[in-house]
Amino acid sequence: MAKKTKKRDKKKGFKYQSRSKQDYDRSSSESSGQFDAYIRDGIPKFKPHDGSNRIRVLPPTFDDPSDFALTLQVHYSIGADEQTYLCRKMLGEDEECAICEEQKRLSKEGEADDASSFKAKKRKATWLIDRKADSADPLFWAMPFGTWKDTVLVCKDEDGEVIELDHPEDGHDILFNKEGAQLKTKYTGVRLGKQRPIVSDEDEVEKILSFIQENPLNEALVFFDNEYLQGILEGQTTSSDDDEDEDEDEDEDEDEKKKPRRRKSSSKKSKKSKDEDEDEDEDEDEDEDEDDEDEDEDEDEDEDEDEDEDEDEDEEDEKKKESSASRLKKAANRAKKKSKGEKKKSKRRG
Repeated sequence: MAKKTKKRDKKKGFKYQSRSKQDYDRSSSESSGQFDAYIRDGIPKFKPHDGSNRIRVLPPTFDDPSDFALTLQVHYSIGADEQTYLCRKMLGEDEECAICEEQKRLSKEGEADDASSFKAKKRKATWLIDRKADSADPLFWAMPFGTWKDTVLVCKDEDGEVIELDHPEDGHDILFNKEGAQLKTKYTGVRLGKQRPIVSDEDEVEKILSFIQENPLNEALVFFDNEYLQGILEGQTTSSDDDEDEDEDEDEDEDEKKKPRRRKSSSKKSKKSKDEDEDEDEDEDEDEDEDDEDEDEDEDEDEDEDEDEDEDEDEEDEKKKESSASRLKKAANRAKKKSKGEKKKSKRRG
């Protein structure tokens, strides 16, 4: 009984801590840190829905806005991991951008296709409300330039008067359709929705406006050092992208599909290295052949020496045979002479 009471006491002492919807949203937008993102970690992002979409563009809070959106210059599919980087020229024309320099180099060398793939492309960043979401939390979206252009074109009425679609109280929703996915993504049917405030609750409106004021679009961006970008281009620095690309529709404004890129200098270097390796292999093969020939010559010389030694031994044998025969012959002659001398002596005695 005591054990059961102890268990009940433990259960009674536990208090479950609920998380808010905002906590879940922050968790869902948190990156693994394994790839290079040009948006600050923790910024909630808008992902267009397949089919119909309805959004409310929020007013800009960065300095001196001439547009409801902030213009971005973005380099796509850079390096071995095909990462996305903001062009450093956004920080000022005097800033160095290794990717832009690579684009210029390829262009000068006549590599038009490769140079085009390194060129920065325009995006238009804005805070917005997703009308199809469960909450009215501000979301970041770097919309394609073509979609932004279509939105601007519908912001005039039939009398030519400009419609302030991002006005907190008198603005309009924007409707559009998403078709396809990734490189084949298209946004069509861009049009104005009905006029209405951001949300009906004034306190909620203040909360939304406070958030975008505390997080102006330009401060949500991440720029990488030029040395880091150079390392990415040269393959000295890599980043492993295990997550889904944050901009699956990143190239929807392009007419052509992504082309595989190469760096001409590194290609030549690789080819040269390969040729040198082949030459070294051929030289090694030739050296081995020469060594084999030398070994064959040595073997031939050894065989010749063996043959010479055999011939010498044969000559010595023949000499020995000749000298032996000569001695036998001389001994026979001596015996014959001795025999004749004994016969003569016996005749004289008789």
